Amino acid sequence: GLYRTDEMADLIEWLRMYNETVKENEQICFYGFDMQRYDNNKEILLSYLSKVDEESRQELEGKLEKLTDDTVYTLTKAVNTKAAEDMKAFLSEMEEKRNDYIEKSDEKTYEIAYACGECIMQNATIQSGSVTYNVARDQYMAEKVERIMELEQGARVFISGHNGHVQKKSPNASYICMGEHLDEKYGEAYFAIGTDFIEGKVNVINGFGNEANVEIKAENPLKNQVKNLDGNVFYFDVASALENAELSQIMNEPLRIVSIGNEFSNWQKVVKSFYTTKDVITDNYDGIIILKTVTPTERKKL
Repeated sequence: GLYRTDEMADLIEWLRMYNETVKENEQICFYGFDMQRYDNNKEILLSYLSKVDEESRQELEGKLEKLTDDTVYTLTKAVNTKAAEDMKAFLSEMEEKRNDYIEKSDEKTYEIAYACGECIMQNATIQSGSVTYNVARDQYMAEKVERIMELEQGARVFISGHNGHVQKKSPNASYICMGEHLDEKYGEAYFAIGTDFIEGKVNVINGFGNEANVEIKAENPLKNQVKNLDGNVFYFDVASALENAELSQIMNEPLRIVSIGNEFSNWQKVVKSFYTTKDVITDNYDGIIILKTVTPTERKKL
């Protein structure tokens, strides 16, 4: 439910309206690249199989019955391990039947269905505890972006993600973040934009498992450059900013940047390291967006 908001609905509606005005090869495609949910991946994969291999669909549906968005964090290690093994075996079968499936559909539809199967396998793998969660998740996400690049034949891809995923150097030494993987593969073609804010409220899940708003205030020398200016949203192009001596000094020193995940409690505001990371802008980003004040989105109720 993190992205079930008016803002996301408006974006998708704009994309739909835009795509109605351009040729098919100029249309914008919208992909997910995380693998922490089951329902949509199952729906796409099983729907595809119903058109190309109904017998396999029925067999796979039974094997995946327990894997749902509601049970994703509550299934036992044994159930997750078996599901990951079943999906690995099925993907091997899917590869063997690739030509037959593509004859009954098309190559891009096959690749998308296969990627959904991969997501199911990868989610079951990380939920089983057989791999380190952050290490595997960011590697899997980077691989998904690479697959999207292949599907779209090198088209420009815009990635929306947390600073901790898109930045070019991992926030800590325990894992390699998605952005570091992509920076290594694509070099200068990977343009990372970070986000930060001075103060405001954000949506979180608190320590009791409930939706809540938490108020945060966090200044640093870069944010101080804009806090007395008119307007609310500011963008720094790092290459241009480095031509200014003062900005160059600021961007080459560690700064406290707001970094809050989906789960956060008010008591964590006592220690800055619970809601900020210490990053050097020039090491991590090609641009950074700073908001003076942020307000929480309202999640849509289904």
